[in-house]
Amino acid sequence: REGLNLPSLARACAQPLLAVCPRAFRIMATALELPRTRSILIREYRNGWYALPAHQLAILLTLCSLMTINTLGLSLPIYFLVGLRLAFLPIVVFVGTLALLSWIGVAFGLCIGAIVNDLKQAQSVIAPTLVPLLLFSGYLIPYAQIPVYFQWLYYVSFFQYAMAILEVNEFVGRSFDSCVSHDAIERLMEQLPATCYSAIPCIVEGAAILSKDTCFKNGEDLLRHKLNIDPDKIGRDYAILGATFVVFAVASYYLTRRVIRFHY
Repeated sequence: REGLNLPSLARACAQPLLAVCPRAFRIMATALELPRTRSILIREYRNGWYALPAHQLAILLTLCSLMTINTLGLSLPIYFLVGLRLAFLPIVVFVGTLALLSWIGVAFGLCIGAIVNDLKQAQSVIAPTLVPLLLFSGYLIPYAQIPVYFQWLYYVSFFQYAMAILEVNEFVGRSFDSCVSHDAIERLMEQLPATCYSAIPCIVEGAAILSKDTCFKNGEDLLRHKLNIDPDKIGRDYAILGATFVVFAVASYYLTRRVIRFHY
């Protein structure tokens, strides 16, 4: 088992957010694709040069391919600079997850592009949509601190599922060298005077003991109890991301068809 100290643990915990955020801003580039080419698309569609499904599929495949290359160029330096685990499969999972997230960004951007006319309108739609998904993905605000009426955003955030995969990819199978105690609660009860239960000074003292002594022995415990991630559900997370891409891709076609037929 591979050991991990606290500084490297902090870097590893930060890497999903660092890697995922640039994928969000790629949505803006694809959102402007249809507004830039709408007049040409309508003209060529009227002339019967191509069918709309073929055009939409070609645009989607082209942009996804370009984003995959872009992901390789941007994610690999992050991976090695942060100092994540050097093994073939974790690297493939890291790059593949970010590529899939980029594809979701492409499809989502095409949906936005079908309902806006310019950059200003795109910004007014994208920001209110993406900010809550990032904010309530469980990393900027921990899941335990998310208000109940906002917790549904945690479950619909595709960023949350991507970052969960990256965390599982990094921490499963890890052990933590800095862990010095696994009996914090028992020691807490032993160190607190028996006569001061429910007293505020004792509660404060107990919190200090817990913060000092409590730690996670391995990555699985960290994922489950600190990050609210089930390491056994990585397949489910991939399925949700894949389904999200398909939903956005299909929606982008029907939204584009609606625009074309409106101007036809």
